[in-house]
Amino acid sequence: MERNYMEMFFAENIKQRPQDFMLTDKNLPEFEENMKRMRAERAAANPIKPEPAQQELNRLRSQLFGLQQNAKSYEQRVNDVAGNVHEFERRLTVMLRLPRFGW
Repeated sequence: MERNYMEMFFAENIKQRPQDFMLTDKNLPEFEENMKRMRAERAAANPIKPEPAQQELNRLRSQLFGLQQNAKSYEQRVNDVAGNVHEFERRLTVMLRLPRFGW
């Protein structure tokens, strides 16, 4: 089994160097400058490639179809859970109506 030590690492870092995790008026300009530089490096390393309109349309249609299927799936799952809750409430009501020691 692989262990993930990131949570422990971050907790220890926050204890040892809290200044690295806080933005103040003093270090905000430096942080913004670093972010600009990092964004520029990423943009240079991964330039946006324009795709033809038909490919983009196909990709968007596929994405729309996937999202619609997910919505239907989640709707069905929510309805199933709602039915389970209704059945559980019904069973509780029946049990509460029974005489205390008659079951």
